[in-house]
Amino acid sequence: MILKQDQEKVLEIISSFNETDKKIFIRRYFFGDKISDLANAFNLSRSAIDNRLLRGRKVIKEKNLFH
Repeated sequence: MILKQDQEKVLEIISSFNETDKKIFIRRYFFGDKISDLANAFNLSRSAIDNRLLRGRKVIKEKNLFH
């Protein structure tokens, strides 16, 4: 379970992402979209979607939210 203050920090970090990455991240982790659906929706390869999600998770972890 994520504490409310951590949720707010995660949302703040996500809002700093560029528009495409923000949409991809929200659709994947908040709405549960499949990577293949995201790839089609954004006209990107699966590996490009994976890389964008990986970078987003890395940014969040670097903010020391999840030890």
